[in-house]
Amino acid sequence: MNVINISKGQAKTLSTIMALQRQGMVCPSYAELAELTGYNIRNVRKQINELIEKGILVKYSMKLDSGRNAPNAYALNESLRLAWEQDK
Repeated sequence: MNVINISKGQAKTLSTIMALQRQGMVCPSYAELAELTGYNIRNVRKQINELIEKGILVKYSMKLDSGRNAPNAYALNESLRLAWEQDK
């Protein structure tokens, strides 16, 4: 079993994203995540980027029909999700 070390902030951001997904929200904005975690937007963005670099989160860039950027969608890395579900 591999262990991936993450910071307290990364853990809080990750658990917030996962909780929102369970509630059906898949594209939280940085501002929404900042409000829910108590961190500022800059820190939330940094934590998400670090989780992506560690292979924990996968980011999907979203676009509106108008072509403008929409909030990104995030998902737990598929292999980690499967391992997590087996441990439940």
